[in-house]
Amino acid sequence: MGAGKFLFPVKAMSPVFRAKMIEQMKKAELISDPNFISQLKRKKWIVYAKPPFGKVDTLIKYLAGYTFKTAITNKRIIQHQNGKVTYLYKDYRHGGVKKKMTLSDKEFLRRLSLHFLPLRFTRIRHYGILSSGWKSKLFPTVKPKPKVDWKDLWAEKGIDVVLCPTCQKGKLIAVRELKPKRGPPTDQYSTNKNNHHRFHRS
Repeated sequence: MGAGKFLFPVKAMSPVFRAKMIEQMKKAELISDPNFISQLKRKKWIVYAKPPFGKVDTLIKYLAGYTFKTAITNKRIIQHQNGKVTYLYKDYRHGGVKKKMTLSDKEFLRRLSLHFLPLRFTRIRHYGILSSGWKSKLFPTVKPKPKVDWKDLWAEKGIDVVLCPTCQKGKLIAVRELKPKRGPPTDQYSTNKNNHHRFHRS
């Protein structure tokens, strides 16, 4: 398709999507009140459509910045000396100008810990009909995929994860499990509210 052209007219997609959505919701017994259904039909639904977001690699790289990057990258940390940390940040109040900031190592760690997710929190969460609680209602015939052991996944790639990396003969044996500790620390530095500036991801 050429620039600015779509497979379907955007304005025509809105009433079609509305009708299909209401029909499926009625079949799933999510809505039954005739008055409520009439209100839905009278509403103008908006279908957001735009050209593809570049290539697949571009989209993955864009999403990865929000799902896997930490609060601050190593290249932004300029110096760590004498209990002080100097790093670069963007001042969004003044047009995103890059500036330097120096903090004590304890204050630096305090601000960094503000970006650690508490226990049982995830970076990406789905709400509404996309939430996990709705999956069984919307797709009652779909069976969950069987869980695959992570060792088997690597074995399919020809990698033995329990093989000793030194002698390449013996097998590694688990001797202890380290449970993850997530969330901000509970010491005095986590309650310091005098300075509220946080890191900004570049």
